[in-house]
Amino acid sequence: MTNKVSPIQSTRSLSDSRQDSIQPNDHLRACVLLIAFTVLKFIFFIMAPMDLAGDEAYYWEWGQHLDWGYFSKPPGIAWIMALVDKIAPGSTLAIRTTALLMSVAGFWMIHNLVSRAFSPRTGWWTLLLMLSTVGSAALSTILTIDAPLVLAWSGGMWALWGWQTASIQGQRSVHWQLSLVFFLLLGVLSKQMMLVFIPLAWCYLLLSSGWRQCAKQIGFWLVFLMPLIGLLPSLWWNQQNNWITFTHTLHHFQSDPGSWLRHAQTGSEFLLAQAGLVGLVLFPLLIMLIMRLVPRWKQLPWNLKFLMIFGGFPMIFFLGFAFTQRVNPNWPAAFMPACIALLGAAACQQCPPKLMGKRNWATWIHRGWQLNISLIILAHLLLLGFSNNWFPSFPGDPTARIRGWQRLAHDIGLYRHAARLAADCHYITVGHRFLTSELAFYLRGQPRVHRFLPPHDRPLSQHDFWPIPDIQQVKDSLIVVQGSKESVPEDLIKHFQTLRVITELNYSDGPSRYQQFTLLHGSGLISWPSNHFSQKTSP
Repeated sequence: MTNKVSPIQSTRSLSDSRQDSIQPNDHLRACVLLIAFTVLKFIFFIMAPMDLAGDEAYYWEWGQHLDWGYFSKPPGIAWIMALVDKIAPGSTLAIRTTALLMSVAGFWMIHNLVSRAFSPRTGWWTLLLMLSTVGSAALSTILTIDAPLVLAWSGGMWALWGWQTASIQGQRSVHWQLSLVFFLLLGVLSKQMMLVFIPLAWCYLLLSSGWRQCAKQIGFWLVFLMPLIGLLPSLWWNQQNNWITFTHTLHHFQSDPGSWLRHAQTGSEFLLAQAGLVGLVLFPLLIMLIMRLVPRWKQLPWNLKFLMIFGGFPMIFFLGFAFTQRVNPNWPAAFMPACIALLGAAACQQCPPKLMGKRNWATWIHRGWQLNISLIILAHLLLLGFSNNWFPSFPGDPTARIRGWQRLAHDIGLYRHAARLAADCHYITVGHRFLTSELAFYLRGQPRVHRFLPPHDRPLSQHDFWPIPDIQQVKDSLIVVQGSKESVPEDLIKHFQTLRVITELNYSDGPSRYQQFTLLHGSGLISWPSNHFSQKTSP
């Protein structure tokens, strides 16, 4: 399809007279809001000290073993964790603050993008909507792969729109191109999902007539090919480790052959999870909005097409995909900024009225925003109360996932001292990888913690790739078993000369879903389960 109207020209009738330039007051208002948000969030981190989530501790542990690649993800998150830990060793607050600053940077770029593509008022409302979602609250609190990914995706959209606008208006666009390369590189190093951005960008750019000539220039392709350099570290590491990252990633996309009832369940779970992250009112409105715009694609102005390509259509894909297999709630995280911007455009009546029907979208979106704000305030008050033990915990308490690990590590230290074990004894865990990583972070001195697993034919986590204990150096071991003493595996017993129970720890509000632990003293390590993933030993 050939379109003789440029994307910028086709949106003029839908934006106010300040579309192509943002007034200083518009910048100032957004900056003041984001600074206030940052300050309040930082104060909240201090007043409501929360332990690291399991994935956070796991990625922090990656940062203690720097490499060119890792079991399930590219090396970006490990490098970020290592840098943060270098600046502020062992600081949970520093990790939290890093997630916050990344999120705030992404919020600002989406606000700036929407203000230019639609209107300053639309940018303002998009910012308000983003700050009101549970997903954004989690993203600005927990430092996992999603924080740099969403930042990279948001920055990529911002730089791509700026590049397009500057080129069409005959202005210099080198800084926009360099910005796009940077954000694409950051995303490629953070998560495999960022690779989807490149074909989506090609689809958008090549649909507009002015860019077909640009596609004939080598600079156009260099912008998108240069970031692929970020794949080289992971490719090199995987080549030496049986391509485990690719195998692990493909495993997530294997269709579940279950019954139609099972597929309905996975789809419903995904919908409920997204409603929780986006909003009980906003998410249904978002789906209705996307479904209304899809059949009217040819009538959409280019700014709406931009948001549909980078948010609407990918969300449709995941909605369908969720009805074939289980989809993790965070998988569509990168597409949410564009989706929220769609809601911002509808709230500010930036969508053509003939496409929107008679429904009062603005009223319902404003109500959804008000409900979100109320729930966000309530959630933060509950977190504040639980973190300071003002409220008793209860079964299924969602905040338990980020509480209790520091207390567990403290209790283990007390029993280690009571058992007269040396401070430099070896620590071994039997249980989930989160247990290993949390203790590696919170035990005094942050010692190396080994995860014990019976022999297995394929890697189960990054722990499989790290050096195993040196039998000649191991005299005493403190072993933490997830569960009661009846949970101690037979495979563990045969690897030690003697093994005795120190104590059982029981928590009514234990860390995450793990409420019972058994501490053992192992003397004389005889052997370690053999595997072909790690042949090196550690002292």
